Amino acid sequence: MKTNSRKNPEISAGSLADIAFLLLIFFMITTTWQVEAGLRMLLPPARSSPKPPQQEAFHILLNARSELLIQEQLLPLDSLSNRLLAYLDLYPKAPVHFESSRASPYGQYVAVLDEIHRSYYQLQAEFMGVSPQELRRWNTEAPPPALEARLEAARERFPIRISEKTPRLEDVLVSE
Repeated sequence: MKTNSRKNPEISAGSLADIAFLLLIFFMITTTWQVEAGLRMLLPPARSSPKPPQQEAFHILLNARSELLIQEQLLPLDSLSNRLLAYLDLYPKAPVHFESSRASPYGQYVAVLDEIHRSYYQLQAEFMGVSPQELRRWNTEAPPPALEARLEAARERFPIRISEKTPRLEDVLVSE
């Protein structure tokens, strides 16, 4: 009878580690990393102009339960635009103070910010006599030369002044 005299093949563990390391380096170099851009906001240049009185500011608060307090009244999001339009009609250069909780949902935060911008565009567009969609297009494209002066006048009459405040992390931890 024949005995099983085969040798067990062995794989060198040293070369496997080298190959794994080379593959890791290869994939790290060839992989494209995506960086989230977040919200693009164009901030106005710093000026040393006097601030408007505090009572002229329009206050919006988004709390952790997604409740929207507009001028200290609990209201739904769809009433924000009408309230803001009426307020900015009376005080066109008043700032809008938007405060949100760190625990508020990101989608709700963006929806409130979009509604604020939509209100400003609507006021500027009505002042110019054009649609808000045309006005938004002119933020990326040059407006027709005949409308440049009216666009500048609308932006001067209703400047977009939004101040955002997010509580510090220490304030959130203390209140919990």
